[in-house]
Amino acid sequence: MNASHRFHRVIAALFVTALVLVPATPSLGSTIYQLTNSPSQQYGNGAVWDLSGTIEVSRTGLIGKDEILAYSWTIAAQGTSQSYSFSGTGADAGIGGSNPLTALTATESTLTLQNGNLLSLTAPASTPIPGLSDGNLYWQNNVNSGSAYEMYYSQTFFWFAGSPASSYVDSGNWVIGNSGHSVPEIDPASAGSALSLVAGVVAMIEQRRRRRQAPTLAV
Repeated sequence: MNASHRFHRVIAALFVTALVLVPATPSLGSTIYQLTNSPSQQYGNGAVWDLSGTIEVSRTGLIGKDEILAYSWTIAAQGTSQSYSFSGTGADAGIGGSNPLTALTATESTLTLQNGNLLSLTAPASTPIPGLSDGNLYWQNNVNSGSAYEMYYSQTFFWFAGSPASSYVDSGNWVIGNSGHSVPEIDPASAGSALSLVAGVVAMIEQRRRRRQAPTLAV
């Protein structure tokens, strides 16, 4: 291997190292939560249903409808092949109650609906069940002295529960999503610093290489 090939291999290795060293900044990205599955409460329409799916929010902290980016969910009847899937964007979600702008608490690990608020994830008409029209996946946490957890489609209740399961209530707040994970974005400032470091090392190596290759003048 000649010196030129070795030089280019060193440069490639430095570039890869720079990319590895650039830290991700989760706070700049969105967070995705797995919707809580509670089969003991998801009984109706002749079956016990399993719920799976996700809800994505733009940031952590106290949030409302504007921070909901997208969601999707599937309900599947236990012991059968019967299942239905739905999806929507933040525009299809609904929030109400005492503080709609801060109804949800999003942390790195959980998404909770605060006491006194409700959340509705609409099943748009673009994802219909044959013969039906529209509906919602709905959580109501002590609004007007009442709570409810339901999934209905065109007035067909797949399940209805009068209150959340106690295992999913934390100080009055209803845990509706968990196992949150961040979708990281690269911090431009960090990326610039790493690439500047690589550029400086490359310049130093190139300068030394040229010195070694410079012809010796006879005296």
